[in-house]
Amino acid sequence: MSKTTPFTLTREKHLDHMVKVVPFIALMFGIQGYVLTKIHESFGSTAIFFLAGCLISMITAFITYDVKHQVTFLESHMEIRFLGLSKNIPYSEILSVRISESNQTFASLQLFTKEGAHRFFFVDDADAIKTFLEAQKKQEFKAAA
Repeated sequence: MSKTTPFTLTREKHLDHMVKVVPFIALMFGIQGYVLTKIHESFGSTAIFFLAGCLISMITAFITYDVKHQVTFLESHMEIRFLGLSKNIPYSEILSVRISESNQTFASLQLFTKEGAHRFFFVDDADAIKTFLEAQKKQEFKAAA
């Protein structure tokens, strides 16, 4: 098996996209809040606070996932870490790899292993990661033969 330099799956392009989109979402939220207060004052203020909480929660969840969900590709396995939890997946256990859309700046990656499916969202260069994982799988197969 050839030596591989450890590298980490990144989500920087998704974070860049969030920086561009969140101001537009906040503007639309402001307009929606204004319309809700004009339609029904007492219901409108309650709905605005509920929607604001949901919007803040959604944006926080996206950023937390992008920053804290770390996938490191090592020589013989990949290591997944998220909020103190850790899991290792040997390349030999990977049955197949799928991506949501080819040739996109970021996409979802789905690994099928003997244990089940693992999904990674907002992955930068998903095509290159898929190619790398398939090459590692072939190398593991050749080493076993």
